[in-house]
Amino acid sequence: MEQGDRHFEAGDYANAVIAYAAYVREQPNGLEADHALFRLALVHALPGHPAQNQDQAIAYLNELVSRFPQSPLRPEAELLLQKEQQIISFRSEIAQREMQVEVLTRQMEELRQAGGEELDQLRADLKGREERVRQLSEELDRLKAIDMQRRASPPPR
Repeated sequence: MEQGDRHFEAGDYANAVIAYAAYVREQPNGLEADHALFRLALVHALPGHPAQNQDQAIAYLNELVSRFPQSPLRPEAELLLQKEQQIISFRSEIAQREMQVEVLTRQMEELRQAGGEELDQLRADLKGREERVRQLSEELDRLKAIDMQRRASPPPR
């Protein structure tokens, strides 16, 4: 146990895990088994640490709470359990929201593409109508010119 504490205090968590696990294995009901379980949970709960394993941290905390209900570390263990479970819940919610964002992003892209195709079609239609208006305007101008020529020349007798 002392070795585990020395390693833990020095930040050597890999060796602390080995020492605490050995203590719990060799003395499962030892005077400091609750302390060893709590430290094991802390090491496994450390974010970004190679030994991080949230499931293992929760397992150690649950073991501490169930095996040592009178431990002075129980309230802290229960609080950590609650926080670890909140983290799991938040991660699940984040994953769901990321999936929703992905779906919405895909739908938005599909709408952009469909809208782009529709916009291209509308532009083509507009171009065709503008061409038709130009042709009709030219035809109207020709008809006006013919009408003006008729008015300018005397009617045949």
